[in-house]
Amino acid sequence: MDHYYILGADGFLGFEVCLQLLNEGYKVTHIPLNERPFPEEKLLYIGRNSNFQIIEGKIEQCLPEYKHLIIPFYDWSTFYSSEETYEKRVLQIVQSLNPFKQITCLLHETINFKSIFENLGAKNVVKVYYPYLYGTNIPKDSLFYQGLTKENIESNLNILNVIDAASETIKILTTAKEGTFVLKNKNKKRWQECLHSFIDVKSHTESSPNIDIGKEYNIIEIEENKEHASFPKSMKKFIENDLQKA
Repeated sequence: MDHYYILGADGFLGFEVCLQLLNEGYKVTHIPLNERPFPEEKLLYIGRNSNFQIIEGKIEQCLPEYKHLIIPFYDWSTFYSSEETYEKRVLQIVQSLNPFKQITCLLHETINFKSIFENLGAKNVVKVYYPYLYGTNIPKDSLFYQGLTKENIESNLNILNVIDAASETIKILTTAKEGTFVLKNKNKKRWQECLHSFIDVKSHTESSPNIDIGKEYNIIEIEENKEHASFPKSMKKFIENDLQKA
C-alpha cells in the first residue's frame, strides 16, 4: 500500500487531499508545520481510520522510511508572517527527512519558491498549480479571500471547488513521476457566477493574465461536480467589504 506524507495536512487543500487519499485506501501521515494541534472538527471527518497518523515529537525519529512527500504550499504561504519564514520552516523539515523519492508541490500561480525547489533533494518533483480554490469550509486567511481585491473582482478569475481540485490531484499523485500541471475550471464564467449570485456584480469577460510558471506544463480543465460546487455564505461579506473599501 502506498504511503503519503503531507507537510501540513490540516490546511484547506491539504486536508481535502488527505481525506480523499484515505477514502481511496492509502496511508497518510500528517507532518505538522507548527505546534498547533490538528483541528478536532477535521479529525471527526477522518474518524477512526487506522491509515491516518500524526507525527508527534522529533520528526526525524518518527519516519523509518521516506517515500512520497506532499507539500501544500497553497495553504501555508499565507499563514506565516513572511515567505522567508515559511521557506525556512519547510526546508528545515524537508532537509531533516531527506531523502524522499518523490515530492509533490501544491501551488498557486502567485506563489514562487524557486529557492526551495532547488534544495528539495528529491529524485522526482511534481508541481501542481491551482486557481483560486473555494469550498464550504474555506478559511478566512485563504488565498481566495486574499484575492478578493477590487482589481480581481473586476477581472475574470479562474476559480475551482477544492473537492474537484483534490480529486484531480489524487490522479496526478498516483500516476505522475515528474512534470508541471496546471488545473483550471472548464467553466470560464464560474467567477462571474460567484459574484452575480451574491451581489449582482458582473466581472469582465476577459480572463485575467496568467503568471509565468515556465514553458512546459500540462493544462487540465476540470468540470465541477454540481452536487458540491456551492459558494460559502461568508463569501458575500468579504466581497461587499472589499467593494466598500475601494
